[in-house]
Amino acid sequence: MTDTPTLTSALAKLQTRLPHIKKASKAQYGQYADLADISKLLLPLMGSLGLSFTAIPTLLWTLGPEEPLKLNDPVFVLEYTLWHGPSGDFIRGRYPLPQGKPQDLGSAITYARRYALCAVTGAVADEDDDGQAAQKAATRQQRERPPQRSAAAQPKNRDGSTSRSQVTDDELAATGQMTDAQLRAHNRLEKDTKAQPQTAARLEATPDGDLFYDPPTVRVPAPAPGKRGVIFAHFTRLARGSEPFTDQQRYDTMSTITGRRITSTNDLTAAEGIAVADELAKCRDRGQLIERLAVRAGEATDA
Repeated sequence: MTDTPTLTSALAKLQTRLPHIKKASKAQYGQYADLADISKLLLPLMGSLGLSFTAIPTLLWTLGPEEPLKLNDPVFVLEYTLWHGPSGDFIRGRYPLPQGKPQDLGSAITYARRYALCAVTGAVADEDDDGQAAQKAATRQQRERPPQRSAAAQPKNRDGSTSRSQVTDDELAATGQMTDAQLRAHNRLEKDTKAQPQTAARLEATPDGDLFYDPPTVRVPAPAPGKRGVIFAHFTRLARGSEPFTDQQRYDTMSTITGRRITSTNDLTAAEGIAVADELAKCRDRGQLIERLAVRAGEATDA
């Protein structure tokens, strides 16, 4: 059984055996110990204790502080890990990397690997030219990036639109304008939309659960002017010598004549009001009205 069963025990033993790392390389600001020298002395000793080190440049996507569901621009980092094989434990960290020319980025990665390796194991290494170059790259990038201008201060074309060749995507986005990539995507979508057939397909029926469907408004025409009084006068005439018509009997009579359910003379359209008044005028008494209604009801049943 190993005498370093955990990461902490292995790291503790490693720190009692750390080698003396000489500053054998020369740089503009003096001598330093480069990554190759540190790795040659340190990694074999780590391996004997079950320790290993990895460092991978990668993009890290972060969440915005004010809009938790909106992703910010990715950050380029060096993700490094100190592993302990026997236990499977590990220590992980991230070192931010600047964006710039490949040569500057390579120098920054080398510096970050050496810095992270020494930091996670406790080894001692001095500052070097890699660190100076990385700092210079970050400073130069900030100096080369022009300050963002407001929409009013941005260069304009003759038609008043923003001169896209003279502004950055950051300036466009900050002033609520589409970036070049967004404009190209918009133009492609517009072109594809115009190329599609413009004939709309009519649905045979409204889908169930359609939240945007409003049932059509049913317009009820007003009854014929003056026909209400004529209709009531006919019912009064036909009821002479017998019981007066009840409201329900009048509604049933009008329903049979019009062929649809009537619950008030207000339900009658102008044409229906005329038809009901004419039909009642043809009857001399209540009995004849009942006979004509029976004929209508039979015809409706046959149909």
